[in-house]
Amino acid sequence: QTICFQVSDTGIGISKEEIKRIFQPFHQVDNRIDRNFTGCGLGLAICKELLEAMGSQLQVESTPGEGSVFSFTLTLDEAPQSLPKAKKHTIERKATKNLKVLFVDDDPVNRLLGSIILRKCRAKADFAKSGAEAMKTFHPGKYPLIFLDINMPGMNGLEVIRSLREREKNYPGAPASRVVAMTANTVRKQIREYLKAGMNSVMLKPYNEETFIKHIISATPPALVSEKEVLKEESPLLNLNEAKLFDLDQLRQITRGDQDFMQLMLNSFIENGELMQKKIISDLKKEDYRGIAEAAHRLHPSAEQLGMEKATVLLKKIEEKYLRKNNYKPDPQLIQIALNEIAIAISAIKTVLK
Repeated sequence: QTICFQVSDTGIGISKEEIKRIFQPFHQVDNRIDRNFTGCGLGLAICKELLEAMGSQLQVESTPGEGSVFSFTLTLDEAPQSLPKAKKHTIERKATKNLKVLFVDDDPVNRLLGSIILRKCRAKADFAKSGAEAMKTFHPGKYPLIFLDINMPGMNGLEVIRSLREREKNYPGAPASRVVAMTANTVRKQIREYLKAGMNSVMLKPYNEETFIKHIISATPPALVSEKEVLKEESPLLNLNEAKLFDLDQLRQITRGDQDFMQLMLNSFIENGELMQKKIISDLKKEDYRGIAEAAHRLHPSAEQLGMEKATVLLKKIEEKYLRKNNYKPDPQLIQIALNEIAIAISAIKTVLK
């Protein structure tokens, strides 16, 4: 049986030029940080991927200022009269359903991962890609739970949490948000600084789904994570000659083997990775090593999630050398080796996607 689905609205409409781009991940027609509409620009991209996997296509007709019509057709088999009972999901939905969450991270792959897990928990999530955007979205009492990346360009996580807590002081009747710091930093002194600044707990990158869900469920009542969980000693650097180019096992666990989501995340990494490669090459020509380190920081968590062992080590070296130290010796060879490793990994991932 073939069924046609159609959804129309009387919204702001979409121009012909914008229609060409609206199915790209994280693209929004109104992309200003002070826009009136929330969301992270993933809905249409996910719908497109799912419909194509089902042998259909998402069509759109729109007139700016009047609205839009989205439609698709599906040919489906008739369902049996008696359906099998659905299996119970392991996630505690009562604790997480409709929970308002703000997820703040400058890395598009991390935002995509967060959106997948939060959707599974049926939480109502808003996403911000910078500290400034987070502060525009935040209002005391609005979000019981906030996931906040520490190292972001511009307004970093520590600046955000301090501003956020100051703003909460002006609304004594509103419940304080529980804020989870997201970081790859395991240095004891800095972990304590995060907690002292106003964070409630720390989630180390790369995180897995189980850890993420524990923080969601523990949103109320607030409880600090134990130091044993976060104050781990750094593991020694692995042998780079034996390091893997990439390993998708962790991504398969996170997405529960969902091929459509895996492909969407890999494509997002490729897009972000190639963008950061260009930035690093441009900054290297200008000898802007701090800019290079910021790009390395943005790539580091995604590379780690995809099991890119050698690239992860090299990116971390660059980040620590040029982002956390004022006195450093330029090492263009290290940066070139990292660029080559990322380029090879991206090329290999593209081959897998084909």
